[in-house]
Amino acid sequence: MVCFQKFPRKKKKEKKTLVSFFFFFLKKNYKKKIKKRKNLMKYFTTYLSTAPVIALIWFTFTAGLLIEANRFFPDPL
Repeated sequence: MVCFQKFPRKKKKEKKTLVSFFFFFLKKNYKKKIKKRKNLMKYFTTYLSTAPVIALIWFTFTAGLLIEANRFFPDPL
């Protein structure tokens, strides 16, 4: 009886094809997009908290309130 010794199988080398490169590129870009979205949201909230934006929102609200008050009660103003 002959005894065969089992050798560990060699892993197949991945072929560097255009398709594998494409998927690698997509995966890499997806991670970058997620980071970019987080940064964009951070920049947007920083922008919203600046004085000119807050002043614009406040003055728009006040003007709208005065216009509506004048529409319903025209004599007091």
